[in-house]
Amino acid sequence: MSRIDRYVVTETLGPITLGFVVATFMLLIRAFFELAEAIIRRGVEPESVLKLLALNLPHIVVITIPMAMLFGILVAIGRLAGDSELTALRAAGVSLFYLYRGLLGLSLIFTIGNVALMMWLLPWGNQTYTRLLLEQMTGSITEQLEPRVFSELIPDKTLYVFEVPPGENRWKGVFMADSLPTGETSFTVADTGRVRVEDGGARIIIELENALQQNLDLRTPAEAEVSLHEVMTLAPPPDEERDLVPRTRGSRLREASWSQLAEMAEDADTSETYRALARVEMHKKFSIPFACLVFGLVAVPVGFSRRRGGRSSAFAQSIAIIAVYYVMQNVGEESAADGSMEPWLAMWLPNLLFLAGGAFLVARKNSDKSVILGNLDRWVRQRVAGLFARPETAAARSADGSMKHVGLGEGERPALQGRGASTTRFSFRLPDLRVRFPNRLDRYLLRIFTRIGLLVLAASIVIYIVVDLTELARDIMENDVSSSLVLEHYQYFSLQILYLIAPIAVLLTTLVTFGVLTRFNEITAARALGVSLYRLSLPVIAAGILVVVGAAYLDYAILPSANSRKTDLRHQIKGYEDLNFRRVTHQWFFSQEPSGDSFIFNFLHYNPEQGLLLRFQTFRFDRAHRLTGHLYAEQVQRDEDRWIMRNGWSRSFEGARVADYRDLPGPVALDLALTPNFFSTEIKSSDEMNYLELRDYIAQITSSGQEVPDLKTQLARKISTPVTCLVMVLVALPFAFRMGRRGALYGVGVAILLGITLFVITAFFSTLGEVGALPAWMAAWAPNVLFSLFSLYLFLGVRT
Repeated sequence: MSRIDRYVVTETLGPITLGFVVATFMLLIRAFFELAEAIIRRGVEPESVLKLLALNLPHIVVITIPMAMLFGILVAIGRLAGDSELTALRAAGVSLFYLYRGLLGLSLIFTIGNVALMMWLLPWGNQTYTRLLLEQMTGSITEQLEPRVFSELIPDKTLYVFEVPPGENRWKGVFMADSLPTGETSFTVADTGRVRVEDGGARIIIELENALQQNLDLRTPAEAEVSLHEVMTLAPPPDEERDLVPRTRGSRLREASWSQLAEMAEDADTSETYRALARVEMHKKFSIPFACLVFGLVAVPVGFSRRRGGRSSAFAQSIAIIAVYYVMQNVGEESAADGSMEPWLAMWLPNLLFLAGGAFLVARKNSDKSVILGNLDRWVRQRVAGLFARPETAAARSADGSMKHVGLGEGERPALQGRGASTTRFSFRLPDLRVRFPNRLDRYLLRIFTRIGLLVLAASIVIYIVVDLTELARDIMENDVSSSLVLEHYQYFSLQILYLIAPIAVLLTTLVTFGVLTRFNEITAARALGVSLYRLSLPVIAAGILVVVGAAYLDYAILPSANSRKTDLRHQIKGYEDLNFRRVTHQWFFSQEPSGDSFIFNFLHYNPEQGLLLRFQTFRFDRAHRLTGHLYAEQVQRDEDRWIMRNGWSRSFEGARVADYRDLPGPVALDLALTPNFFSTEIKSSDEMNYLELRDYIAQITSSGQEVPDLKTQLARKISTPVTCLVMVLVALPFAFRMGRRGALYGVGVAILLGITLFVITAFFSTLGEVGALPAWMAAWAPNVLFSLFSLYLFLGVRT
């Protein structure tokens, strides 16, 4: 390797490392958010969470290595061109093909390493990740089920648990019934219960002890069948079994080794689509690593043309090229699945097109020709020159008599022009009306901050979408999802991504902004002119406040409806509903009386215009969670300030025996304290409600006797999360002032460390709040308070 090769490779390694770290960290944040919902809220040990995140790395790294390779070469070649070093090399007779020789060797090393990851580490990582996630989801599923929350562990069955004794793997007081009771229905009440999982998580079995089961027709309750069971086992039919960690065929293929994929591709018992997808996966193990070589060839002429665009321009170009590449690959994968294209061609076509385009660009740039051809080249140059042409000067305008001089006649103008400006006879002095904030320096800082911030946000959104689209590609093909539906899904998903990454984006933007200013000695110049670092930070703090306002508005006015629509679209794409322990049937409610007795209400339908409940029933329980009464009515209607029931009956129990039965043809006043608004409220997740809606929803639930510390914590976080953006600015500023000339890698490293710390602390306090160990407001605001105090401490040591 020649000295030139070593120099170019050395210049490239730093930006490659920077791009790799940034892209990997962004995707790890994505994985963390997914795990936080499924794992952290259920009390999983931090060690297991770290293992799951680590097992995500192979899947992430095989994508970020080509990204980093492209970014690194763009930055390195752009710097050489911007500093005229590339021009000097060209003048010495060094061609771009010779320059690419050293980069080709580097690209080949990354390609071989990526092939090894795809062939061995990726299948192992996916298999281990799925197994560990399944263990965490099923290992303590009894404890994960929240008490006094309706759930559906078995399809079409509503389960309600009164208590979960601490440290015990069992429930105390269990009620289970048909989710939508019609004519013939059944329900079960048990003293204790637990759940076990079989067949690798695909089969959920519930065991109830001392269970009382009743099968009845709601129209003839006197003929109810009552049975007692010491141990009662409930499980879904085989055709309704489902995974706790749902996996499509695509995810199973990504867990398969090369030999397993080869067997699947030749298995005549499977469908042609499945065999084609197996062959696609085999070719993908080589086509994605080969992108390192292709991107290296494309980056050389593009980086040379970019010249002085800086790292931000290189980052934007690399993201655009990556997005085009992976969209082409996903389209090819879909074409291979439906048989319109051979699997090998579908996976290698993007590489072939980029390879041909890169060779053409290198050859054209090596001949000192523009990468744009012929007349199009001239047209682009003329348009660009017109955009940056200087406007007509004041002297030129005065020469044609268009400028008027105050206080002078027409005959005096030539004399004035001959003698110069010193002959002015009088002048006006106006008061200084300049706004002190934002002044020119503030506007300059805000422009840099805004440009870098928009780039960070755009890059994050694109990387999120590219990776998510890669994972959903198989679901899109298997469920025959239209492209318009996919585009609509990502339109709404991008808003959620924007809100989730806003704190980290602000943190990284602040560090990079002041890193750029330090690199060009602008911070030193400002301090030499008497501008303190505190004064320099004001525009960035103001920008942080604007981000807080924007994030709060996004969460209040836009995200609730956007998240709701995004969830519906994602379910259509995936073709199934994720198992969710908090998924509640809309017609079940719980109420607690001061005496200790409790009620479970159920209805089939509610008409808010008439205030009418259809097929309403109530189950009454004593302090020991034993069933003591059952009431049913065909109709319950609101009449002024009371409820009136018609065509009903009531039963009271002593153990398994019906102690009393009464027909209630009505009208009979029903002692029901709940208002019509309680039944008309639409059940949504906290992400699908704004602050006021969630607050009212919590008030309605707590009025029935239920405690929802998790929802109260999420309500408090709707205010604290946007404020976190400003806190991240305050934390980043002292680090930025201390950074000196250590470079962008130092700033990115600081951002990653602070980001990980933020997520861990936020998850820790959120967990404490959601289980009721801390007040909701304390759990939501504790991370902000801790980071603010940390920022204040760091500021005390900054020499302004």
